[in-house]
Amino acid sequence: MKLPNELPKTLPNDNLITADDVEKLHDFYTFKTDAEKLIIKELKFDKLKIANLLMNMGFYRFDTPDGQTEYVRIQNNKIELTQEKFIVDAFEDYIKELPDRIIPIVNDSGSRDYTLRPVELRSKLYNYVNFCKDILDRLRPDNDIEILHDTRDSKYLFFENFAIKITPDGIQPTNYNSIVGNIWATSVINRNFTYDQTPGDFEHFVEDICNENDERKASLMSILGYLLHDYYDYDLRAAFLTDVNMDGAGTAAGGTGKGLIGKAVGQMVNRSRNDAIYTVIPGKGLDLSKDTRYALADISTSILHLEDVDKTFNLQALFNDITDGATIRRPYQIKPIIKPVKMMISINHTIDVQRSSDRRRLIIFELANYYSDTFRPTDKYKKWFFGQDWTETDWNQFYSFMCRCVQLFLRSGLIEPEEINYQNRRLEESLPEDFVWFIGDQFSEYK
Repeated sequence: MKLPNELPKTLPNDNLITADDVEKLHDFYTFKTDAEKLIIKELKFDKLKIANLLMNMGFYRFDTPDGQTEYVRIQNNKIELTQEKFIVDAFEDYIKELPDRIIPIVNDSGSRDYTLRPVELRSKLYNYVNFCKDILDRLRPDNDIEILHDTRDSKYLFFENFAIKITPDGIQPTNYNSIVGNIWATSVINRNFTYDQTPGDFEHFVEDICNENDERKASLMSILGYLLHDYYDYDLRAAFLTDVNMDGAGTAAGGTGKGLIGKAVGQMVNRSRNDAIYTVIPGKGLDLSKDTRYALADISTSILHLEDVDKTFNLQALFNDITDGATIRRPYQIKPIIKPVKMMISINHTIDVQRSSDRRRLIIFELANYYSDTFRPTDKYKKWFFGQDWTETDWNQFYSFMCRCVQLFLRSGLIEPEEINYQNRRLEESLPEDFVWFIGDQFSEYK
């Protein structure tokens, strides 16, 4: 469906506007004249023409799968949610910019040129038109609004200066006007982008938590690419991030970088803190039996991060959400949304994943304990990742690395990492803490 990109515009120089131009610009109402008094006595608005005019401005009704109605504006292939009041404001601004309309009125004794000014139109508009009831429900496009989606072998990333199309064979800049379909404005990263092959601090951080092992780095890169690939017509698995070691006393290690991996994913898809394409769900005490378990998510969500789930986490209760789609329902929603998402689970402990059904739904990645609560990435790199200290070069190197992650996934799929210590940790956590202390030396070979 081809949608307009530009608003209707009045001409800047009134001297260049012809009478026909003025008639076309004012073609959303009719009137009757009082020949005796040489005035306009009745002005009637054409609600269908007003609706068409608003659609030409890019405003449309958007019916969501949960049975609600939203309103959107489409400009230059970008879709943005809007509100009723902003639609009314846009139409009022259009009227303000209209040239005066000269209407000749004639009777037997003479004639008069009646000047209909925009301020009079605005005054009469609100007396006769109920926008919410009469206009907005008519903003339904003739065909479904086409949203650009990733395909099995391609992904788009969107920046201010251009889009990036990633395929197994390359990473190519693409002009927006060559894209077929529309994209959500919230998916456009608010930065200009220049591809940089040079490894940056974030890539070095990934190498740190992979213990400088190229095979493990490739595995983690494929996991990041998988999470960013907004495509679901293959076997879906949850990325399960945990640690290689415990602290030696039966207590789970933390601060190894799992949260930073999640933030990196969020930086690629969320334009602001209010966006929910990547949504963090606190894992402690998460009740998977409630249909509001993902209440922080919304219809835009494509990545759910269950952060720091505890030992009581019921992995089997998550199976349908991983493979068939998550049920997203906020407390005020009448009808829940069931939509496919990519899942990421981070945990400081271990849970039982011995069954083949568990393994089929997870890809377990153990982060090396290079970092801890007492030694953080900022201690090594002297910058707060994704913060104000990052330069344009830092951002370009980060985005470029993530592009390479997507390309690796599209080329090789999920690369299974070799298990290092997970089952040993599982055994250790199942033993009484005093017993772990007693035989601690026996476990030293696993540390």
